[in-house]
Amino acid sequence: MLDTAANTLPAYGLLALLLILIFLGSLGVPVPGSMLLFAAGAAASAGLLNAPLAALLAIVAAVLGDVGMLRLLVEGSVLCLWT
Repeated sequence: MLDTAANTLPAYGLLALLLILIFLGSLGVPVPGSMLLFAAGAAASAGLLNAPLAALLAIVAAVLGDVGMLRLLVEGSVLCLWT
């Protein structure tokens, strides 16, 4: 059980980091999102990360960040993102 947890925790941690940094980068925060995409690709090629899941999370985070930035610029509020 601990062996399985030790193997899956780094992959999910990298996916969470990917999601958060791509989202923040799309919002306009100066974070190295593209470098993290290269690192995620290298981890996927080494078999440490699920490549389709990482790509899906990066796309979702980029779209949500762009929508948040649009709402911030148009209405001045990100809090009412889906209203």
